[in-house]
Amino acid sequence: MGIKLCGGSGGPSIYYDAVIFYGDGEKDLSHETFYFSRIDGNGFYFCKTAEKPYDLAVTSFLIIAKHYLKDSLSFDSDGLDED
Repeated sequence: MGIKLCGGSGGPSIYYDAVIFYGDGEKDLSHETFYFSRIDGNGFYFCKTAEKPYDLAVTSFLIIAKHYLKDSLSFDSDGLDED
């Protein structure tokens, strides 16, 4: 889909215990960094994407994580379904 994700070493940072990424800041396509930790998973985190293209990656990641983590993960969005 042509959505560039950044993190470390030119792409998203994917570790054993965390996933970290953001949009392409060089083209003003990033807002806040998305951070998901499987170890530090009992806190409140948020990521504002300002409807930039990497919002699709954030949303997709959370939907897939919810599928596997079931009730141990909850999330909300201020976006609309049609978005």
